[in-house]
Amino acid sequence: MYFQTRYVEPSGVERRLQEGVTYRWLINPFDTRQCFVASERGEYLGTCRRCDVPMRTDMDAIRREQGLAAKLELDAASDVIRRNRPLIAERIANAEHNTAVLRGDAVTEAERQREADIDGQRVTAGERNAATDFRRDDEEPEPVFSTEEITNLLKD
Repeated sequence: MYFQTRYVEPSGVERRLQEGVTYRWLINPFDTRQCFVASERGEYLGTCRRCDVPMRTDMDAIRREQGLAAKLELDAASDVIRRNRPLIAERIANAEHNTAVLRGDAVTEAERQREADIDGQRVTAGERNAATDFRRDDEEPEPVFSTEEITNLLKD
């Protein structure tokens, strides 16, 4: 028999059993739908519901158990998200920052200021061509061969 990791207190409040803590439990042989849970010192905490394993042919029971499992999984996930919200926010911010760095965006305040200064400057067409011409002045231009010269070279 398997029992859920949540117990219901006598007041009706549902709580989760803590991982790593030792509990005492007792199953009533005449009603095995639940087990009684107590602390290690014997203080009564509440009851845990048995996890039913439905027959493969009982689709309604399977859907009920799947719905219950999905609800418990959602509760557990929301607890983890709530506890780790600052860490999750930090990881998202780091990922966005890394993406900006890889794209080449301005990240620091100095880079943003430099980008604003550059955007404010007027550039003429000649300056733009000079800035994008990557030839060095001390280099000789590449020789240009005619198609006849290339053909003659390839004949030999």
